[in-house]
Amino acid sequence: MEKKLRNWTNAMSIVGITISLLSIFMTYIPGFTMRFIQTSLAASGVTLTVISLLLKLFVINNKQKSIEQEF
Repeated sequence: MEKKLRNWTNAMSIVGITISLLSIFMTYIPGFTMRFIQTSLAASGVTLTVISLLLKLFVINNKQKSIEQEF
């Protein structure tokens, strides 16, 4: 279970960073004038990355600490 959660959070952070980078490079597309889409994509990418990092910090670390306390 813990390994699956760690894999999912790693995948979430990679996807979030990729979405953010894609939205940054959208400015180089000729004729692209939809700044709202670019801003919302960047915000969703950053949000996804932050959520995955918070999951890693609090959920996975707390599970490891609770498992260590049992033994």
